Amino acid sequence: MAERIDDIVKTLIEEGNRKGFLTYAEMNKLLEDQFIPPDRMDQVFLALEDQGVDVIDDEEPAEEEDAGGEDLDVEGPRSKSKEGAETVLERVVSPEKIDDPVRMYLTQMGEIPLLTRDQEIFLAKAIEITRKRFRKKAMGSGLCMTSSLKTLEAVERGELAFDRTLKVNPNPKPDDDPKIVETLGKQYLALRLPVNLRTIRVVLARIREEYRPLLDPRASKAKRSEQLAKVQKLRRKLVILIEECHLQVKKVRPYIQMLEDHYREMRSIERKLAQLKTAKKGTTQGRELQERLGELELMALEPAERLRRRIDQIKLHYEEY
Repeated sequence: MAERIDDIVKTLIEEGNRKGFLTYAEMNKLLEDQFIPPDRMDQVFLALEDQGVDVIDDEEPAEEEDAGGEDLDVEGPRSKSKEGAETVLERVVSPEKIDDPVRMYLTQMGEIPLLTRDQEIFLAKAIEITRKRFRKKAMGSGLCMTSSLKTLEAVERGELAFDRTLKVNPNPKPDDDPKIVETLGKQYLALRLPVNLRTIRVVLARIREEYRPLLDPRASKAKRSEQLAKVQKLRRKLVILIEECHLQVKKVRPYIQMLEDHYREMRSIERKLAQLKTAKKGTTQGRELQERLGELELMALEPAERLRRRIDQIKLHYEEY
């Protein structure tokens, strides 16, 4: 379907560029043998708009009278008015059958009520808030931090396309909001990326060192509380640094599956340890499983039960988004 729509759009653009515009009648003629669902027609109109092809109402050719006066209307203006009224009446009485995708699309779009300004502002704010919640909750995981770092490093090395990986505005305008240009302008983000990457590497190594004492079951409650405070402070800093690089949402969304796979592995090891403890055997095996569980926890920067809560919150925020 997508390839067919691309071919149709290409044909329409070529015709539109040749004339400078397209009429609805011409679109209907070009799409006569093609069926496009009404809900996909918006892609066609957006593509035409991007290419600068205007779609206008059907042309009504004017009747040109001969300069010599040979074809003058002898019946006068009253006869023309009468014929015009009859034509209009005929059009009103005879219902038009909508059997082409363009008219069908426009008819359906006309039935959808437009949002008020307040509704548009409310929805835009709601989308932005839920997007930030989803991203920040995902980036708070050590697994997502490591994956994001690898992705950003691949962008820096040129292995991943800059524009397809990071959310950027490649051509910011001089009259744009300075904050938006500073945040999303490609030239600014290209300068910021290597600086942030150096800091992310340092802070990520430091947060793992600060988390390591939490793996010791003999650590006191005061010591654990102190280390958790340090870890949380570094975690917040890392989230800000990574978010400043503006990974696209399509790069963040797969993290959900990655976190679930990691959680299942941790829970599987915990169940095996519980079975060994009940059977009171397998000291060597139990020690190996415990070491592996510690490695997984250090990678996630949180134990299994907290990772489960994080996954649930990420899914909730993503559904809201």
